[in-house]
Amino acid sequence: MPNAPKVELAALDYEAAGAAGTIPSITASRYEPYGAATTADFVWLYDNRLVASVPGKVHYRSIRDSNGGRCALCNVRGASTLDHHLLKTVHPIFAVSPDNLVPSCRDCNTTKLANTVATLNPYFDDLGTGPWLEAIVARTTPATFDFKLMPQPAWSADLAARAHAHFELFELARIYAYQADRQVAGIRALLGSLNRDVGPTAVRRHLQESADSWWAAEPNSWEAALYAALSASDWFCDGGHAQV
Repeated sequence: MPNAPKVELAALDYEAAGAAGTIPSITASRYEPYGAATTADFVWLYDNRLVASVPGKVHYRSIRDSNGGRCALCNVRGASTLDHHLLKTVHPIFAVSPDNLVPSCRDCNTTKLANTVATLNPYFDDLGTGPWLEAIVARTTPATFDFKLMPQPAWSADLAARAHAHFELFELARIYAYQADRQVAGIRALLGSLNRDVGPTAVRRHLQESADSWWAAEPNSWEAALYAALSASDWFCDGGHAQV
């Protein structure tokens, strides 16, 4: 492929831009012209050499499964495809650059393809330890939950804007709330037993230990945020968990 050296250099440029936080400012025209190649040729390269060929599929699956098999955009659903962080139809030079290929579920991939808003790059955007994800417990019957993003002082204006755009575009608050509903439904009987046998202090202790365990495993996960909020809620620990 005559463009192979250009593709390799572009991949190095992408990596450098990722480290500098400037991927959103990469312009496609910088790498043009492509000689006799067209955008369709680069798309074909991805579809037929990475996705469809036997040797290419090994690398495809390795990238797809690199986030523990989960979508790196919502971090909840299973990854079933790869998302091009910079669209291959707009930035064909990065069609097969590993740093531009993000494990994704079908829903997130479809949502992103239909929008042009700049979102987070899971490989390069570091939101820090935070906590930057907060869960809110609503005193409803049964309890319901909301999640919100909390911008950190260390975030640049660009990073904060893309983090908010990412959170809204992929409807993470809705997805996390659904997961939280199921999680709490699954532990309601356990919390009831702890409350009857020992009291609200045992309920709070269990929830706090769960929060600490989730935080150690995956800081700023919806699970860590949920359990932290539950353990901090006097209403929930004192019997709100039993409201059905």
